[in-house]
Amino acid sequence: MIEKKKNAESGFEENESYSLERQDGAEKKTGDLDGLYEESHDDREEEGYQVTGGVRHYETAEDAGEQEEEERESFVRKIFVYLSYAIIFATLVAICFFLYEVKVVLDDPCVPNNVFFLNENLGGTNYKNLDRVVNAIADKIGRRPIYLSAGGREFMISPAKDIDFKINTAMICDQVLKIGNQGNLFQRVKYKIRLKTGRMKVSASCRYYFNRTKLENLCAMIAEKLNVSPRSATIVELENGHKKIERDVAGIRVSQQDIYRQVKSELSNLVSANFSSIAVEYEQIKPPVGVADKLSQLNSTDLISAFETPYITDNQSLKNNVENAAAFLDGLILKPLEVFSFNKFVGAVKYKNERDAVVFNSNRLGFFPDVSGGIGVFSSALYNAVLPTRIEVLERFNHSNYDEKHAYCPVGRDAQVIFGSRDLKFMLSKNSSPLIILCEAAKGRLKFEVYGRKPAGETIAIETAEVNVSAPAEKRLKDYSMRKGEEKIEQEGLPGYEVKTVKIVSVNGEQNYKSVISTDVYASVPRIIRVGDSADE
Repeated sequence: MIEKKKNAESGFEENESYSLERQDGAEKKTGDLDGLYEESHDDREEEGYQVTGGVRHYETAEDAGEQEEEERESFVRKIFVYLSYAIIFATLVAICFFLYEVKVVLDDPCVPNNVFFLNENLGGTNYKNLDRVVNAIADKIGRRPIYLSAGGREFMISPAKDIDFKINTAMICDQVLKIGNQGNLFQRVKYKIRLKTGRMKVSASCRYYFNRTKLENLCAMIAEKLNVSPRSATIVELENGHKKIERDVAGIRVSQQDIYRQVKSELSNLVSANFSSIAVEYEQIKPPVGVADKLSQLNSTDLISAFETPYITDNQSLKNNVENAAAFLDGLILKPLEVFSFNKFVGAVKYKNERDAVVFNSNRLGFFPDVSGGIGVFSSALYNAVLPTRIEVLERFNHSNYDEKHAYCPVGRDAQVIFGSRDLKFMLSKNSSPLIILCEAAKGRLKFEVYGRKPAGETIAIETAEVNVSAPAEKRLKDYSMRKGEEKIEQEGLPGYEVKTVKIVSVNGEQNYKSVISTDVYASVPRIIRVGDSADE
């Protein structure tokens, strides 16, 4: 039955759709839903809820939480199932990919990566072409020259040509074919994968052969040419009447067995495909008489003066002139009252063409004009070397211009020589011991040393007494090919100089006498500037 009643507390009417009546411990539904279903009172009490208007209401918050927990667990179970399916699928894919890679590795027709022969990686080489590739590497090694040097001499050995050098390429190919192709399936896969990924490197061992008899004969020939007996320093007379000391030459003793051992050791070093160099072990034999002994014999053991200057080596003609003159003049003995003439001693200077002489004449060296092809460097160095001695300058000319930035000697101390017109002449004063001039030109450095007998307490100084400098004139030339206002330096100018050089001789620290050696004038070189004068903008 349906009843209406007011809620005493709220003041609202409530419609009860049914009521529950207890009869004998059981509940009987009445009202609008009477007779539809029956439930036991104990079950209702356990479940802890009541039904009103067909809607189930929870009596406590704990009941609601339990229901939410059940739903969450159900969702997690579903996620777990899906993830399991995904993992199984990924595992199957990985297994398939691994099996595919194993098949690729095992069926690869090429040499695995990181397989080396004489530092050459054979990885990626098709097995069909392996023999050709290995033979090409072996041929390159066989053609590699071996250079031997001792005592300034050099020899070359071509292993394949001179001593029948060969590498056993068949053995190399057999080794490479076995790499990664031996053992069971697991071992082969593991080996090849480690090579492919770079975790392992394999080098094929190498055997080589050569003709021992040919190598022994070759070493004997080299030893015979290298063995040089020592040569003592001697005094020789030249065609021009002067005398000079020929330097001593150390002897060399080389053992054929040592050369053979060194060459054989180098043949084992097959990793180099370019060339190899052997410094042959040798014994140096000192000559019984050296330059020092000859200086003592001439009573000229004191180093009186020295001078050093650079020279150009990238111009072959200029370089040859300087070095040939140095070799010819080295050891010159100048006796008292003996006149030295540079042009007479050295002779006509040769150079290949006018361009080579122009190199010397350019600002690069600082002196021009000069047609000596580099001899001006040598004559100036010689002049500076003999100035602080007891020589008397008879003839000497300075160059036309002087460039302080590129000069190889101080201003006022250069000497220009032109065969047939300008010479450098000097003479050793009376009552002097002979002067010995030693010179050497090598690696772009020209060195002079002058030996004699220095009087006790005497010192000679060369000084520049006066220097008058004149600024270069400036010439501005119009250039209609340039825009108006533009300027371009065509030639850097050089200042002019007027220089006085003096010699001061002192004895025991007190000046004995002072003399003027030379008064030189160097012409200035104008500075040329091109100025744009074009009307076009």
